[in-house]
Amino acid sequence: KHGFNTVIPNVLWSGVAYYPSDIVPPSSVVAQDGDQMKWIVKYGRESNMKIHAWKVMFQFAENWLAPGDVVDPYIQSHRMQVDDKGQQTKALTPCLAENVEYEVKALEEVASKYDIDGVHLDYIRFLGVNVDYHPGCQKPFEKWSQKKVGAWPKDVLKGGSLYSDYENFKIELIKSEKNTRL
Repeated sequence: KHGFNTVIPNVLWSGVAYYPSDIVPPSSVVAQDGDQMKWIVKYGRESNMKIHAWKVMFQFAENWLAPGDVVDPYIQSHRMQVDDKGQQTKALTPCLAENVEYEVKALEEVASKYDIDGVHLDYIRFLGVNVDYHPGCQKPFEKWSQKKVGAWPKDVLKGGSLYSDYENFKIELIKSEKNTRL
């Protein structure tokens, strides 16, 4: 009656789901208050609302919505974005196919479990301009650019001979719907 026709609840991050997920760790809210997506869908449909699940990509919400240690296995497995000083961040690198597959499986799960009209993807980006120098980015970049990197990551860092090409690769990596092919 107020003109709203769509609900886009923030229910899925890389490190927390607000429903009983087999892919992403469920929020403690699920154990305490139940499946939040079930209620959103139930009451949203009763109000003739469209429902899009909001998914934050590549980020865990650690120490906020998820426990602080939710990122630990991914850090230990070297699956995080790497900054220009060689340090892992707390966001998954989109250069690794296993990370992209993890995110896609989470999206497929929420879309198959619930009667939703779509998904809203958020934070589909790097943590800043000074990332992603993960070693796993080298081969996809070389394949995409058809150029060999002599010194990783020096050649793709600011001032490096392949810096501009690498910046374009990162843009393509994030915007491509098929980045696993890179």
